[in-house]
Amino acid sequence: MATPSPRLPGGSSRGKYDDMMVRMGLKDKMFTLIEEGSTFQDACEEVGVPFELALALTKTDEDYRKMWVSSNRSEQGAHSEGAVTRLYPSSVHRSPAEVKEHFMGMLQEAGLYEKLGQMAALAEPGTKEGDRVLMFFGRSILPMIIPKDAPEAPTIVALKEKSDTELKDMLIDLRRKRMSDG
Repeated sequence: MATPSPRLPGGSSRGKYDDMMVRMGLKDKMFTLIEEGSTFQDACEEVGVPFELALALTKTDEDYRKMWVSSNRSEQGAHSEGAVTRLYPSSVHRSPAEVKEHFMGMLQEAGLYEKLGQMAALAEPGTKEGDRVLMFFGRSILPMIIPKDAPEAPTIVALKEKSDTELKDMLIDLRRKRMSDG
């Protein structure tokens, strides 16, 4: 008795099936590249998967986690043998300020500010779409780009150089300010 061929999904399920098969094919190709000695990032670049996405998937997808661990083991082995390997900046161990600075630098290199200026110039105030674009700028973009005012430097008073009367007057003024604010 012949085994029946698997029934392929049809209609709307067909697209999901095809997407799944593409993802599985990419995983298989990445795994093969890593077994052949490529680093995780090189394998990502080779198959066209964004490195950051694949790195994030190592937390939820067992296959990506295995590839990541396998790649790190092979890199450490090559490192111990004295071979020169490519070192990548860690995107895992960066402070939020470093991530923001790096991201804003990349956006600036890509011409973000010119593009944002063009978007704002083309936004038609009073129209639904124009108001949406301008609201997006006001709430999301401008607070990120425009630096916050630096806090005022506190005035340093050399108390040793003040006379008792001056110190007493300072305390009275400070108390008066505190009472009027409270």
